Amino acid sequence: MTLTVALLLAVTVTAVVAYAASRFPTRFPRVATLIVVATPMLLLAAMLRGRTDGRSGQSLQVVGQYAFLLDTLRIGAGPTADVRIPSPSGGRTGSGSVSVHFAPDDSSLVVRTAQGAPPVTAGEAVLAAARIGRQASLGLSRTGGGAVAVSVAMPWWPIGCTTRIESLCARRVIRAGDGAATVRVSEAGVWSDAVAPSLSKVPSFVLFRRAGTVYVAAGARTMMTIGGRPPASEARVTSGTLEIGLGREVSRVQVVADRRANRLDVLFRGRLVGERWPLYAGSERAIHRISYGAPASPGTLPLIDLTGVPLGSDAAAYSGALEWSPGRWRWHADGVVRSLATGEMNRLPGTGSARNERGHLVRLSEGVGAVGPLASITLV
Repeated sequence: MTLTVALLLAVTVTAVVAYAASRFPTRFPRVATLIVVATPMLLLAAMLRGRTDGRSGQSLQVVGQYAFLLDTLRIGAGPTADVRIPSPSGGRTGSGSVSVHFAPDDSSLVVRTAQGAPPVTAGEAVLAAARIGRQASLGLSRTGGGAVAVSVAMPWWPIGCTTRIESLCARRVIRAGDGAATVRVSEAGVWSDAVAPSLSKVPSFVLFRRAGTVYVAAGARTMMTIGGRPPASEARVTSGTLEIGLGREVSRVQVVADRRANRLDVLFRGRLVGERWPLYAGSERAIHRISYGAPASPGTLPLIDLTGVPLGSDAAAYSGALEWSPGRWRWHADGVVRSLATGEMNRLPGTGSARNERGHLVRLSEGVGAVGPLASITLV
């Protein structure tokens, strides 16, 4: 029995029973209502009995991207970024990109921030931002304009600030011209144009805390120096965990150099991890079409669209077929067939050996329920 026939039969029987119930004597209204409600439920249970729930079998989730080991990857919100992330702080911190490349001489990862990039935490280093300490002098300017001098210093009260220990003092006094304001700095950041009217005409900047230390970063279209020097823009790290942005809007990625596979993996964390797409994994063979960067070909195959996590403007379009034969998954693309293992990281499309090949890291996993940011899923 097909699903359409079963549904039509259920509706027909329900209509017949409802008509018959309306002819019942008034002393049977409750029994009639029970029959009308129970009939379609019983028909649905009989129709589904013995059928596997294909949508609750397994799922696919995008958990990262990859590229050639010696590529320089640009991470940012702009259209030219290789790894796209949401615009940090709603675009208030600028749209400059963060570049990462592998240094084979010492097996480190070199992280650089371009002009206008948001604050970036790489290991213990904070880039595109400067430490305030007890007192700092800022030079702020907009394109084509003169520099404005701004002083940021600890107050002498409350008692935590009196000790002059940075980790005990979250307050700072901001002075620009004749105006002054005292603010409490949080990890989410405090923007200068939201502090006091006297600072609204000053080129925008933000104060924020990291591990008990107060930092300052320039806003969009703002040039900043601290003590006459620009903020740090480069760091070498062994662990490529990056935090880009401020507060709840921070984007987290982990860059891993896989020397055996000659690949640079960018693993998503937190809100960047893709949603789970349910896959049929029942007792019958099924095929799911995978498409990225181009419209799907005409047909009736289920479509999983990967355009939600783009690879940048110079990424090549690709597509393939994910085949389920009861007990195993296989990936078909460019005339190559590869077996996939559930719960292990694989590369998609992962069928070529070109030096410039790029793609998604995905994972197949059991079940399609809610998952945490580090839950499993993988594909080739």
